[in-house]
Amino acid sequence: MRTVALTCNRCGAPIQAPDSLRFVTCSHCNTRLKIQTSGGATYTELLEDMRETQVEMAADLDTIQLQNELDRVDREWADEQRGFETVDKRGRRRLPSDEPGTVGILFGLVMAFFMVGMLATALSNDAPSIFPIFIIGMLVVLGINVLKGFHDSEKYADARKAHERRRGRILSELREKGALKGDE
Repeated sequence: MRTVALTCNRCGAPIQAPDSLRFVTCSHCNTRLKIQTSGGATYTELLEDMRETQVEMAADLDTIQLQNELDRVDREWADEQRGFETVDKRGRRRLPSDEPGTVGILFGLVMAFFMVGMLATALSNDAPSIFPIFIIGMLVVLGINVLKGFHDSEKYADARKAHERRRGRILSELREKGALKGDE
């Protein structure tokens, strides 16, 4: 078995070690060393330094994993948002909101008042029997559309809150690690 002449990185004491060893302890200062070979050179490296590097790398890896998770959550939300979008007559994409539903209810109440008046007039004037059915059908369609708008808006708001909770949890972990710059 061949031996290698090394020096301790901590105290500089000479060390003789078999070339098959990967780790050695300095007999002078009891420092644990790793034996490294690079090209034709053999040298020692303090295990403490390596442990610190490993701890830093592990922390960096955790941060990278959290950043990747944040990116994944944001991509999933973008995909989920597209499922909520509607396209208007001009091709513009819109996300659900309560405002159109509220306007729809107000419009519906005005229309209902107007249509009930028309229905009463039609019934008192012996209008064709299809006219009252048409008016009632219009009121039902209007009511269904308003309710659907509110339902879609509520589902979207719930999904958005769930996304914000997931995203907030990840951002909180990143803040704890000191990995955020500014007010992200």
